[in-house]
Amino acid sequence: QWYVYFACLGWQTTFNSCKGLMMNEVLMTMNTFPDYKVVCCGHSYGGAGSVLVGIEIFFQSGRKPDLITWGAPKPLFFFFTKLICRLFFGTIWQFAHWSDIVTYMPPLLGYWNIKVIRIGDFSFKKLFNPREYHTCYGDELLYKDIKGYDF
Repeated sequence: QWYVYFACLGWQTTFNSCKGLMMNEVLMTMNTFPDYKVVCCGHSYGGAGSVLVGIEIFFQSGRKPDLITWGAPKPLFFFFTKLICRLFFGTIWQFAHWSDIVTYMPPLLGYWNIKVIRIGDFSFKKLFNPREYHTCYGDELLYKDIKGYDF
């Protein structure tokens, strides 16, 4: 099957520069432990990269990894890419604080994450305090109202 997706050039270029080494390790581990679940996770820049890693795992192995991100910028381009990429993953948890400015980047039309779950509260003033709101994802109280989230 053929799938087409579009990603931000910078993130895709960075991922492509180390894709071979990373995928060799991932595929070898998946073959060594076939009953283990694969989970791609990351915070911020690592969250955007996790999306690309998960897509590549699906393309090369046919297995759908789970995806968990916190505070990730938007690595995908075009709305249909967002929809198509849902096919490549099992469970998707992409957490973004309402007042975390990084989760709105790039601030242009057409850029997307796959399935964002907004947490916390929004304040225009808080939006410009990334030291606090981009690093607050360890606060368990932010997740208390999310059904099914019991990590």
